Amino acid sequence: MDSRLALQIALGVLVSLIILVAGLIIYEVTYEAEAQVVETVMIPADDNKVQPNPWASEANREAAIKLVKRKVVKLEEVKDSKKGAAKDGEEEVAPTRVEQLMADKDFIEKKLKLKNVEPVGWTAQWWGDTKYGPQYYLVKYEFKDAYIGVGPTWLVDLKTQKVVAKNVLANVALDPGKGVESGYYDKAAQVVSAITNHRFDSGVNLGGALLLYFAENVSKSEEDTILGWTITHDRGNQFDAYFQWMENGESTYAQFAFDYDRKALRAVNLQAADIMRAGEAVTHTKAVDIMPNSYDADKRAWIGPAKKASTQPRTRARFKALASVLNESELVESFQWLLTGQGTKPEDLERCKETHNCRFMPQQKDKDTYRIIYIFNVDRDKSFDPKNIDPEWVCEYSLNVDEAAKKAKGWASKSQCVAWDVNVKTDTITPIGQTSTLAYRAIHPRI
Repeated sequence: MDSRLALQIALGVLVSLIILVAGLIIYEVTYEAEAQVVETVMIPADDNKVQPNPWASEANREAAIKLVKRKVVKLEEVKDSKKGAAKDGEEEVAPTRVEQLMADKDFIEKKLKLKNVEPVGWTAQWWGDTKYGPQYYLVKYEFKDAYIGVGPTWLVDLKTQKVVAKNVLANVALDPGKGVESGYYDKAAQVVSAITNHRFDSGVNLGGALLLYFAENVSKSEEDTILGWTITHDRGNQFDAYFQWMENGESTYAQFAFDYDRKALRAVNLQAADIMRAGEAVTHTKAVDIMPNSYDADKRAWIGPAKKASTQPRTRARFKALASVLNESELVESFQWLLTGQGTKPEDLERCKETHNCRFMPQQKDKDTYRIIYIFNVDRDKSFDPKNIDPEWVCEYSLNVDEAAKKAKGWASKSQCVAWDVNVKTDTITPIGQTSTLAYRAIHPRI
């Protein structure tokens, strides 16, 4: 019995040792496998680590700006912009570098055509993520036109130290004489005209779509202001067009991309797309006609009895002021589409003309200024009687009303009208009221 017990104990110890050894072997194999997996994963991660691009740094941004600042401008063209600036017979030294030109107010206003803008200064944006390479920067000397940045822009290659003008203003800054000869120089008015004359299927122009969009979608408060068009040349035949306004005290804009050569228009942001949709939603194919029967818009001439009256000394200025507004054909058409889109039918407006409830009224404001009022009280059935004027149907912009009359109950509560002040001496038009301002600024650039 003792020997059997001893044998059993020995076998038990042996089995335990075998199990222990097997466990150790399994542990070692598992540990090695895990260690191998970790090592395999970590090595490629270290090899593929993205290194920071040495070109994208604050130092290189400053270097790009400095390269543009130091560019030498052709002197003979720059001298022309400084004529008349010398004092006491001493000719003022013309700027020779781009940095100096950007501080020359006369050059900025007369050559760059940037008036009433606020200088911001030099900015640079790394363009290394483009197909051209990692060493490129976009450098701009920026001005603010309301809330949009404008100004000459250059593309800088830090590797070759080369500076290339990206837009037409940058070309003018580098070579004023040659730059102003570009086919895309000083084209803001032409771009706005082409954009506002963009036609939708119904025939409505974009100017009319703008008025309809604002009438239906933009709230009207004391903080709302129509700022108008800001046009910037981007590159080649491409322009960026921004229509700016204030809504509830906050600035906003509709951005369009415009191909000058093809006259192609594309909405860039949501606001621009909404305006385009407003134009596409118009189903009328004929706009109302607010033009007086006594004026030939095509010939820009008065006809009938008005022709003689327009030449008389006492009434010449009055007719000239009215013609200044009527000759703004894009303004007139845009306003006509606004009335049409709001439900006024051509036959209703013709009837309104016959009752003199839809008519133009020039009123003299001062020696050289006339207020041109257009009243469109389409819903009024009673004919207009100049001897018995109903206070409720008087235009709120009328100058021929004393202050006491304006305090009457319901004064101007039913009348609908728009107005513009025209200076016949300077031939300038100033819109009065929000709708008139929108109609005018919808067809004119800010700068």
